[in-house]
Amino acid sequence: MEARLYSFLRLQAGSRSLTLHLAQPTSLADVLALIVRLHPQLGSSLVGDAGGPAEHLVVTINGSQWRGDGGALPLIRDADVLDLFLAIGGG
Repeated sequence: MEARLYSFLRLQAGSRSLTLHLAQPTSLADVLALIVRLHPQLGSSLVGDAGGPAEHLVVTINGSQWRGDGGALPLIRDADVLDLFLAIGGG
């Protein structure tokens, strides 16, 4: 699977994208944990206190935004593409 990083995440990782090979469908939380193991500097940007996706993280899976509305975390497959970026506020 490919994880494309944007903005501050790209700067932190020093890369535009990461390629991970998943042997089986893996929960979004586990994929994020794997990314953090490879790039520890992304830790608090990707993973929240409870181990799930950080509240300020915006995730799209194959172009569709995952909203994290309290349901189960989606399963990510090897052919999937994630876009990861931080929510930005402004005024």
